[in-house]
Amino acid sequence: HGQQLAPGVESAIFGFLAALSSQLYADTIYCYTNFGKETKRVETRTRKLTAWASLYTTKCLNAAVLFGVYESVRIPVSQSIIAWFSGGVDSCLGSKDFQLCVDTYALSNPPSPTQEAEIRAFITTIVSLWDRLQTPDGLEGAQEFVRSCAVQFYSLVAQGSFF
Repeated sequence: HGQQLAPGVESAIFGFLAALSSQLYADTIYCYTNFGKETKRVETRTRKLTAWASLYTTKCLNAAVLFGVYESVRIPVSQSIIAWFSGGVDSCLGSKDFQLCVDTYALSNPPSPTQEAEIRAFITTIVSLWDRLQTPDGLEGAQEFVRSCAVQFYSLVAQGSFF
């Protein structure tokens, strides 16, 4: 009734369901069609009940653990990385409330690409577009490259790199 699950538990459930549906789909194809390798079709069609249970249990639990652990550690690890790269750890050493200082510093000084990195990415995109246009079917995909150039140019202008 409106209760939210912890992110790790929710992701574990989704991982379990993803592995279950994937395995069901693969087994259905191998059992009821002639797609895939002959050895895989024969193995699937002759699998014993214990082998079915073992396969599904192993795959589903592995996926649940993988998704759950990933989501559980993603946020704390991301916050630690941001704290280091924003300069918060260096600036807050010796502070009375270190964690509050680091959190405030990370919020006030989020790491962002340098102007040099933005210019380098823009030039790389332009060169890539130029190379693409030199090929026989160069106009294919050119629209996406032009869009990416426009986005990167806008980013440069927004950061004040050109003006």
